[in-house]
Amino acid sequence: MEDPEITLYMISAMASVALADEKLTQREKEALVQLVSVRGFLPPPEILDNVEQMISMLLAGGAQLLQEILSGGRHLPAESKRLVVDAAGTMAFLDGEPGPKELELTAKIARWIGMDRLAFDRWAQEFQHELDRRKGMPT
Repeated sequence: MEDPEITLYMISAMASVALADEKLTQREKEALVQLVSVRGFLPPPEILDNVEQMISMLLAGGAQLLQEILSGGRHLPAESKRLVVDAAGTMAFLDGEPGPKELELTAKIARWIGMDRLAFDRWAQEFQHELDRRKGMPT
């Protein structure tokens, strides 16, 4: 089982992607809490509190703060970095098709957390296959 520290990075990444289009819907907030609660490290009310705090911090500090937070996860193993990027990608899918801002931010998140370039390229290819599948296109 991975370190509960990953929960912080997941919340940071997911909240920032949810805010990429400059609004956070109730559906996005609920999905964020649900996705993080599956990890089992925090109860949903505590996750919601953390999400609310992170949203306030991100709105005040922007991309620079997010970069500082995620750079703290550079020591994580590759599998944990993948979990964080997967979480960001999941949020990008939530409101339908990921927009350019969400995709650009997800790439930055991968870079800031120190995900290997080759690993990110593989992740991006899998993400594109999933996007095509959801659109009904052959992969």
